[in-house]
Amino acid sequence: MEDFYTLLNFARRRALLTLRAKDSTIVTAGIEAVSLIDVECIDWRDAVWASALLAYAGGRTGLNVSNAFTAAASAAEPGVAEILERFAHEEVNNLEEDWGYRELATPSGIILASDGGEPFAPTTDLVFIAFAIVALIEGGPWHISDVETGSVLPAVWLRGGDPNIVNTALKSMTGCVAINGALSPTVSPHPGVQQLIVFLAEFSDWGAASTIAAACGADRQGDFAGLGVAAGMLCAVLVSRSVMDGIESYEDQNSLERFRAGLVASLTNSPA
Repeated sequence: MEDFYTLLNFARRRALLTLRAKDSTIVTAGIEAVSLIDVECIDWRDAVWASALLAYAGGRTGLNVSNAFTAAASAAEPGVAEILERFAHEEVNNLEEDWGYRELATPSGIILASDGGEPFAPTTDLVFIAFAIVALIEGGPWHISDVETGSVLPAVWLRGGDPNIVNTALKSMTGCVAINGALSPTVSPHPGVQQLIVFLAEFSDWGAASTIAAACGADRQGDFAGLGVAAGMLCAVLVSRSVMDGIESYEDQNSLERFRAGLVASLTNSPA
């Protein structure tokens, strides 16, 4: 199974490289990689998602996607062949609405970010700031597992403020990026139950960011630790918890303070 997921990772990377290099010949290797998979040994939806990315990238660079997928399907086992035949006939033109990804330009080139499907129209380059926050968090006990655009900022993490005021502030949010961290197994016997999330948001109301930052803090019920910082129309909300009863959170209110200065710097040095 691990070998098949290596092929899927290769296929997804071929899709991204195709978009970055604007070279349609690159995507065919990704399609061929999918054709080598035994769909009974993986979650079949992962093969569908990878194929959709390849179809999108191929179509964006002028490849005859139908021919490429048909040829690959002829050499695949029946389960994967069915998936490949689907994309030989189905165009993929919109990743955001149909497939939960967003194509974004960054200083390092095009990226394909997972997308939560919520409105995302910030005036600030939130993705640029998000990668600064990624660099801030990585290198310690956490590594980043996912960066999602079009995310929500759940009010459950904002129990330190008046619910009506918090909800009003959230309505002025123009876009949110969620940065998910995974704990290294070398620092905890139960890394899989530990959760770290940073919500990076922009608001159209200048006071809303401060309202949201102030509402995030130590949860009175002890369910999570939280840290909120704001700069202008931008806000970062960092929360950490254990998702299993009986296992303490790796982070607490005091330990999260080590991120405060870096978060403030990330927001303050944001591009216009």
